[in-house]
Amino acid sequence: MSTFSINLSKKRKEKKLTQQQMADKLNIKIRTYQAYEEDRADPDIETFIKINQILGVKAINYWSKSRTPLLNI
Repeated sequence: MSTFSINLSKKRKEKKLTQQQMADKLNIKIRTYQAYEEDRADPDIETFIKINQILGVKAINYWSKSRTPLLNI
């Protein structure tokens, strides 16, 4: 698994959010969100930014070893 998928799952659980709640907040299907956590897909840049906002992390600090593009937001 990539650092992104591991950190995504970990941070979501820390925020006490379900996968369904994350999918709803991102306006995507739950299967799409699950694919991010299971390292079967990467979010597009807009979704990546939304994930960071929802979870309250700065991409440059938290996802640094992922395949996902890095942003400092």
